[in-house]
Amino acid sequence: MTEYKEFNRFKEIVINSVTEAFNKSNSFKTTRIIIRILTKIGAFNSKQIEALKRAIKNNDQVFNEIYALPEFKKTLKNKHKITIDS
Repeated sequence: MTEYKEFNRFKEIVINSVTEAFNKSNSFKTTRIIIRILTKIGAFNSKQIEALKRAIKNNDQVFNEIYALPEFKKTLKNKHKITIDS
Protein backbone atom coordinates (compact mmCIF):
# COMPACT_ATOMS: atom_id res chain seq x y z
CA MET A 1 0.00 0.00 0.00
CA THR A 2 2.88 2.38 0.69
CA GLU A 3 4.11 1.99 -2.88
CA TYR A 4 0.71 3.10 -4.17
CA LYS A 5 0.82 6.25 -2.02
CA GLU A 6 4.32 7.02 -3.28
CA PHE A 7 3.15 6.52 -6.87
CA ASN A 8 0.22 8.91 -6.37
CA ARG A 9 2.46 11.53 -4.75
CA PHE A 10 4.83 11.49 -7.70
CA LYS A 11 1.95 11.31 -10.18
CA GLU A 12 0.62 14.62 -8.82
CA ILE A 13 4.10 16.18 -9.02
CA VAL A 14 4.39 15.11 -12.66
CA ILE A 15 0.94 16.43 -13.59
CA ASN A 16 1.67 19.71 -11.81
CA SER A 17 4.94 20.00 -13.72
CA VAL A 18 3.26 19.38 -17.06
CA THR A 19 0.50 21.91 -16.38
CA GLU A 20 3.16 24.45 -15.34
CA ALA A 21 5.09 23.76 -18.54
CA PHE A 22 1.84 24.32 -20.47
CA ASN A 23 1.53 27.74 -18.83
CA LYS A 24 5.11 28.62 -19.72
CA SER A 25 5.12 27.20 -23.24
CA ASN A 26 7.04 29.50 -25.54
CA SER A 27 6.27 27.94 -28.91
CA PHE A 28 3.43 26.27 -30.77
CA LYS A 29 5.55 23.14 -31.19
CA THR A 30 6.13 22.90 -27.44
CA THR A 31 2.42 23.47 -26.84
CA ARG A 32 1.54 20.59 -29.18
CA ILE A 33 4.00 18.26 -27.41
CA ILE A 34 2.60 19.18 -23.98
CA ILE A 35 -0.96 18.69 -25.21
CA ARG A 36 -0.07 15.15 -26.32
CA ILE A 37 1.10 14.45 -22.77
CA LEU A 38 -1.92 16.13 -21.18
CA THR A 39 -4.37 14.04 -23.23
CA LYS A 40 -2.97 10.88 -21.62
CA ILE A 41 -3.71 12.08 -18.07
CA GLY A 42 -6.68 10.37 -16.47
CA ALA A 43 -7.78 13.09 -14.06
CA PHE A 44 -6.91 16.61 -13.00
CA ASN A 45 -7.36 18.19 -9.58
CA SER A 46 -8.89 21.66 -9.20
CA LYS A 47 -5.51 23.47 -9.14
CA GLN A 48 -4.43 21.68 -12.30
CA ILE A 49 -7.70 22.59 -14.02
CA GLU A 50 -7.16 26.23 -13.09
CA ALA A 51 -3.61 26.04 -14.49
CA LEU A 52 -4.95 24.61 -17.78
CA LYS A 53 -7.56 27.37 -17.99
CA ARG A 54 -4.96 30.03 -17.21
CA ALA A 55 -2.65 28.78 -19.96
CA ILE A 56 -5.44 28.62 -22.53
CA LYS A 57 -6.62 32.14 -21.69
CA ASN A 58 -3.30 33.93 -21.10
CA ASN A 59 -0.50 32.29 -23.08
CA ASP A 60 -0.54 33.30 -26.74
CA GLN A 61 1.53 30.23 -27.65
CA VAL A 62 -1.34 28.14 -26.29
CA PHE A 63 -4.52 30.03 -27.24
CA ASN A 64 -3.27 30.72 -30.77
CA GLU A 65 -2.23 27.08 -31.37
CA ILE A 66 -4.66 25.98 -34.10
CA TYR A 67 -3.81 22.31 -34.63
CA ALA A 68 -3.83 20.52 -31.27
CA LEU A 69 -5.70 22.92 -28.99
CA PRO A 70 -9.21 22.57 -30.48
CA GLU A 71 -9.08 18.79 -30.12
CA PHE A 72 -7.61 19.07 -26.62
CA LYS A 73 -10.49 21.34 -25.58
CA LYS A 74 -12.93 18.72 -26.90
CA THR A 75 -11.10 16.04 -24.92
CA LEU A 76 -11.28 18.17 -21.77
CA LYS A 77 -15.00 18.64 -22.28
CA ASN A 78 -15.87 15.05 -23.20
CA LYS A 79 -13.49 13.10 -20.98
CA HIS A 80 -13.11 15.41 -17.98
CA LYS A 81 -16.30 17.54 -18.17
CA ILE A 82 -14.13 20.68 -18.26
CA THR A 83 -15.29 23.50 -20.50
CA ILE A 84 -12.80 26.22 -21.30
CA ASP A 85 -13.91 29.32 -23.15
CA SER A 86 -11.07 31.12 -24.83
